[in-house]
Amino acid sequence: MTTTDQFKILEELDADATLQSILDYAVESTAPATGKARSEEIQKAISALDGKKLMEIQDRLSTIVGQILENHIDTDNLQPCTDEQLHHLMVELLDQKDLKRLIDVRYSMIRLQIFHHITEMHRAKGVPDPEWAPGEVFVPEVGKKFTREGGRIKGQLDQEALAEALGPERWKQVTTDRHIPAVPAHTVTELDEQKFLALVKSDPSVMELFGGCVRPGGRTTQSFHTR
Repeated sequence: MTTTDQFKILEELDADATLQSILDYAVESTAPATGKARSEEIQKAISALDGKKLMEIQDRLSTIVGQILENHIDTDNLQPCTDEQLHHLMVELLDQKDLKRLIDVRYSMIRLQIFHHITEMHRAKGVPDPEWAPGEVFVPEVGKKFTREGGRIKGQLDQEALAEALGPERWKQVTTDRHIPAVPAHTVTELDEQKFLALVKSDPSVMELFGGCVRPGGRTTQSFHTR
């Protein structure tokens, strides 16, 4: 798993509500080893401010635009490549991969730093679970802000508890029997989202029963943005 991948571990009830929104409301990358090693090397060079290695990378990457101009590709009149063209395109592509690794690694480092800043900002204010709380940091000189989004606890439904709370008659109203053509074939009873939402809208008191059947699950994925 690359460094980027390592860091790359609702609404109130209304007409457009979904079952998950009510639940929430109620409550290794396959990159080759050489690529992974190169990403780790770049990260170490940046972290240690290794000028020599960073200059080596810069020397290679500074030629990218020149390579693009030199290795012209006429997309309106494509022709087979000569051996020399294949060589130059391969060199350009390898340099581009290093550029992408550098950008990806640096992006992940910035993400980690900003997430830490937001976490400590929340911790100082006594916000519960500061490492999971969404947050933002405004940068006035640029007119934009860093944001951390997601991290909310997702609700999970205990269907057995809900079936017991609703009783046999209402449970039958909100479920659908689905045939499973396995060996042996069998039928399973599943909560039907649309039927359940219809029942909630016709009888809002069902939400009180529903709320008692919601259990905390995992968290939504945290994401990093500039807004």
